[in-house]
Formats: sequence, C-alpha cells, structure tokens
Amino acid sequence: MLFEAFTHIVGTMPSSSGIRLNGKTHPYYELAERSARLASGLQDLGIGAGDAVAILMRNSPDLFVLAQALFAVGAIAVPLDVQANPNELTRSVDRLKIRAVFASPDLRDVAEQLARGAAVDLPVIISQADGKFTLAALENTTAGKLPSVGADNVALYLFSSGSTGRPKVVPRTQGQLLADSLGSGPSLGFTADDVLVNLLPAHHAFGFVMSLTYAPLTGTSTLLWAPNQPLMLARGNLLQTIASEGVTLLPGVPFLFDLLAGVTDPADLTKVRLAFSGAVALRRATFDNFRERFGIPIRQALGTTETSLVSFNSSPDPVATWNSVGQTVGDTRVDVLPAEESSDPEIGELLITSSAVTNGYLDNPEANRTSFRDGGWLSGDLGRIDADGNIYITGRKKLIVDVAGQKVDPVEVEDVLMSHPAVSEVVVIGVPDLRTGEQRLKAVIVKKSDETANALVEYARSHLSAHKVPYVVEFRDALPRSVTGKVLRGKLVE
Repeated sequence: MLFEAFTHIVGTMPSSSGIRLNGKTHPYYELAERSARLASGLQDLGIGAGDAVAILMRNSPDLFVLAQALFAVGAIAVPLDVQANPNELTRSVDRLKIRAVFASPDLRDVAEQLARGAAVDLPVIISQADGKFTLAALENTTAGKLPSVGADNVALYLFSSGSTGRPKVVPRTQGQLLADSLGSGPSLGFTADDVLVNLLPAHHAFGFVMSLTYAPLTGTSTLLWAPNQPLMLARGNLLQTIASEGVTLLPGVPFLFDLLAGVTDPADLTKVRLAFSGAVALRRATFDNFRERFGIPIRQALGTTETSLVSFNSSPDPVATWNSVGQTVGDTRVDVLPAEESSDPEIGELLITSSAVTNGYLDNPEANRTSFRDGGWLSGDLGRIDADGNIYITGRKKLIVDVAGQKVDPVEVEDVLMSHPAVSEVVVIGVPDLRTGEQRLKAVIVKKSDETANALVEYARSHLSAHKVPYVVEFRDALPRSVTGKVLRGKLVE
C-alpha cells in the first residue's frame, strides 16, 4: 500500500526529486527501483508480512530503501536509537520477536550483541559492505511479484514512554501512515519544489515519517544532515548548508533554532519559506531571536508517536499566535475533556481522534484502557482551543520530561538507579536549565549507604542512553510526601 503509493507518485515527480546526502542526490525513481529489488531479496530470505525487522542505521538513502522494501512485503520496520545502550536495546525489543537486524557498518558490534540478546534467527545484515549478508547482496535480485499489502498491515513499531511504566510499543499500520501523509503533507504545503532538511534520527517518530512518507509522497526532496561533531560546534556549518542547498523547509526543536540564531556568520536563508518547531514548547525569546536574525517566524506544530501530526500553526498572523500549535490537519479532531488538574473550565486534557491514530499499544491492555476513549487517544496534554480553532498547550498531566527534544520516562530512570545498592529511594524530575530554559533530569536520592553523585551518574550512564542520564543528583534525608504517602514531586523542583 505505502510502497505502491510511492511508486505511483514517482512517475509524476521531476527527476531532481530525491534524497540528498554529502553533495549527491539520489533520485526517488532510482531508490524505488532499488527498493523493489531489495523487497524480492527480503522475500528470498524469508521475510514477509508481519515480520518485525530491527533497523540500527543512521539516516541514509540505504535506510530509505530498506524501509520502503519492508513496506512492500508487509513487514514491520522497527527503527532503533543508534546511540542507545545495547542492553537497553535488547530490553526494548524482547517482546517483538525480531526476525532480522539491519545495521550501518560502524554499528555492527552493537547489532550483533542485540541479535544475540534477542535470539534473532537471521544473521545481522550490514549496509555499505561486501559479503553474503549485506544490503547490496540482497538487492542483487531481479524484482519479482510483490504481495498485496492492505491498510491494516502493521508497517512500523515505534516506542513511546507514556505517563508511567516502561516504554510502550506503538504499532502504526500502512493505512494510518498513508492517511497521515495525505493529510499532513498538503497541510504543511510540501511540494516537489521543496527541499526539507532532516536532522532527526530514524527512531524519532516525526523524523521517520517525515522522510519516509510526507516527503516522497509529495515529491519533496530531503537533505540528510548529520555532522561528525556535536551540533553546538557544527551549527555554523549547518547554517551554511541550509543556505547553499536551497532548503525551503526547516523543522526542528527550539534548541536548534536557538543555536542557529546565535551564529554570527552571515547566511542567506531567504529560500526558507517555512520553519516549524515541535517536541518542546517554544519560548518567546526563541521565537523573537530567530525572527529578528533571519526574518522568519517559527510556527509550532503538535505531533506524537501515537498520532503523527495533529495540528500546525498556519495562521496569517504568526506573531499574534506564536504560542499556538495551530489548527488540526487532515481529518483530525481534538476535543478538550474536563481534567481535575485544571481549575479553568476552558482548559482540559486533549483527546485526539483521526484515521492516523494508532489502534492501541502492543500487548498492553491496561495502558490501552487508560489511554484510549471513544476511538481517540488521550494525549496527557492540558490545553484550550480558541474561537478560531487555534490550539494552545498549557501544561502536561503526565510525568514525561522532554530532554533536547526526546521524551524520557522518569520511572525508567528511577528503576535503574534503584538497582544500585546505595540507593534507598529515588525520584527523577525535570528541571529547567537556568541558562537555556531546556529541561534537564534531576535525581533526588535518599541513600542507603555512602556513595558519590558522580558514581551514581556513571552507574546510570552504563545502563541508559545519554539523554536519560541525570544531569543533577541531589541527596536528601527523606522525600516530601502528602498525608496519603504520595511523593510531592512539585516540592522537589523548588
């Protein structure tokens, strides 16, 4: 279904449309031909409908080709965080019955450890390498007859942390992803004349669907950009690349826009017709500084792993509505439900309904019972909708902390720290960095025995991805609690 839609659109695209990487353009028509051959290779390997395939690859044309080939045979793509701890990766996929692992060459060792831990019954398959079990070898197959793939075929497993508990698996069907793309691409105004820059890794929901469905199904070219140094040091190069490549669509998180606005070198961004932000609430200072520096207003969007794009701020007056996430896209509907956390009757929890919303978490009936209602998904966001239909997010019901655009479940971090013999009690919260305003993780610990903060941070680092490691460790004799014994997390932020 998705691959069929892509190959149909390819015939109407200009030959210049495709994926750009390191100064080279890979046209969509060539990528479609590669995907068809790879799909036949996957079938020869025994991979087909309903088979989950782990992807431990950096953004590249190869990753695009693999994902489209998986769509073509009805298999399930499982993009993983390439920077995650190997043990964490194994825990993430242990319930998915992974059939194969595809990896970039530099991630071979991690992929092989993952394959052993998950008891994968096929060899690790490496891109950009020689040998029997490589992407090139599987592509060396004559494109054959592909199966009919329906709307209900699961195409993608993503991971979402919810309010409590372990990361949940979010299945997205081919029909849901196609509905999302047909509603979101036009709402964002993507066209074959556009060039989208994508800095988001594949395991990030928006990064994956934006480059795999929104862009190709509208003919929009995608510029993949991944520096070999921290973004803070590479920001000047990124700014010049955006200018020289004629980027017209600039998505990002507030931190990215802060970095670009801080570059003093001259840069011509007049071709950028749309800059949009998500994942973390936009601050007025970020909006003003970027607009003053480049003359471009940042428009906010709302999207989640469970729903894809929900709303987008296309207001004719982006300054007056700078803090709104805009109006709904496609067939999306947002209702404001009463919430005990809000004393304002106009503010409540957002219930999101659309043909793109997931049908429910994988093998998690309790989370499905509490997170879905009347065919819609309870977002955990508190918000209001004005008379013009503009949505404003005013807070969160859930405990999730956004760290540099990535969502962290404090309970997962707490569980790791509680496994240390020196820890008696721990609560992990988000606190704003006084310099940037971005959220950082703070662990408040009651010790069982003597240990240093640095040692506990290193212990967390050995078990968790870098963005989940507490930035601050504070020791207390006891945690503040209510009369019913509930930890008063708000008191820990003070």
